Formats: sequence, structure tokens, C-alpha cells
Amino acid sequence: EGTNFQNFPGRDALARTARAVAQNLGINPDDAYIADWVRRHDPRRMVLSRPGRLFCNHDYKAIELACMARVLNVFTGTPSSLAAVINSGRDPHLVTGVRVHPILHKGETLTYEELLIEKEAAEANSNAGRPLTALQRRVRKTRKMCKVVNFGFLGAMGAAKFVLYAWQGYGERVELDVAKALRRAFLDTYPEVPEYFKRIDLLLKRNLPVVQVGTGRARRGRTYAAARTSYFQGLAAD
Repeated sequence: EGTNFQNFPGRDALARTARAVAQNLGINPDDAYIADWVRRHDPRRMVLSRPGRLFCNHDYKAIELACMARVLNVFTGTPSSLAAVINSGRDPHLVTGVRVHPILHKGETLTYEELLIEKEAAEANSNAGRPLTALQRRVRKTRKMCKVVNFGFLGAMGAAKFVLYAWQGYGERVELDVAKALRRAFLDTYPEVPEYFKRIDLLLKRNLPVVQVGTGRARRGRTYAAARTSYFQGLAAD
């Protein structure tokens, strides 16, 4: 009881660990070796239920982005671009990835459909223990970075803090000028977000609490970061 599988290291974290250990030992393993090591050492596969019992892990797909879309709809009075993406069934991280991918990979451009195809192929190869193609590795990095982009810049992050967040939370090194370009790409993808930021500024200037959309729960957002994240993280929690 109380076991949260999502708090266990995932495959990406395990792969980073394997590469770090190999580097310290002077070994240069290929991707197939790393994939096999991750498969054999995945702690989520080591947790077994008692006989006659079943572990279930329920998760909401992109819940915080869905909550942010709802908040934007209420604040602007019209369906937001983020809501349109989610309601269409598209992956909001890959939608951001259309603009992010050229920034990360020397101008290489891919459509949403091309990103999706390569992402799904990478997942199939990874699950089967097969090595990824170079393009699949680039697309996987793009989608991973887009999680940092979407969640980081929805909060109060500037470019400098984003660099630290990407490294500490996701093991990705990002140069400051790249972080600035990623922030511009995020705001271009979801143009209603700056209006949301202005609303938070006004809230803090008037010393007003965050009143949660939908539930009415009030919270004193004492800092800009707390107020900015409260609307979508708080609604997800409620």
C-alpha cells in the first residue's frame, strides 16, 4: 500500500545511470547494451502483487496541460489553441515539438505527423530491445525536451532557470541562447499564454488569492511562481 510506481526511476533515468556508470568504468556500450541493461534493471518490473491480487496504476494523460487549457478557456472566454490541440487528440508536446525540433537539431524540420511516426517507431524499437535510428533518437530527445518546455515556461521560469531545470530534472544540457529560443517557440505555439501571465501579474499587484477554476478553492499565491502554477497544478490536484 502507498506504492507509487511513478516515483520509481523510469527507463530514461535508468539509461542515464547506465551511461554514467559505463563512462566512469571507461566502457563505451552501444544502445543495444543500454536498452538491455534498462530492461533487466527496471525497478517497476520488480514490484509484484500478492497472489490473487493485481497492481493497477492509473494516470491522466497530460492532465496539467488539459487543466491549463480549461483555465485559458475561462479566462479568455474563447477556446484556446491548447484546448484545440488536446480536443483533437493530438499530443501537445509534439505540437510544441514542431517548433522546438529545428532549434535542437540544426534546423531539421519535421511535421507533427512525421514526429508522431518516429516517436511511435522509437517506442516499438525500445520495447523490443532494438537499437533506435539516429532520427528516432533525435525525435525522442525533442519530445522529452518539450515536456521541459511546456511545464517549465508555464511556470515562472526564465531562460537561465530553465537551463538548470532541464539539467537537474531531465538530464539535458541546454545553452542559454537555446533556452531563450525555446521560450519564444513555446509562446508562439500557444499565443494565449502571455495573457495568462498578465492576469497573474494583476492578481499579485492587487494582493488577491488564486481562486481555483471549477472548484472555487482559494490559495494565497505569495510568489509569482506559486501563483502561476497554482491554476493548472492546483486544478489537477483538486
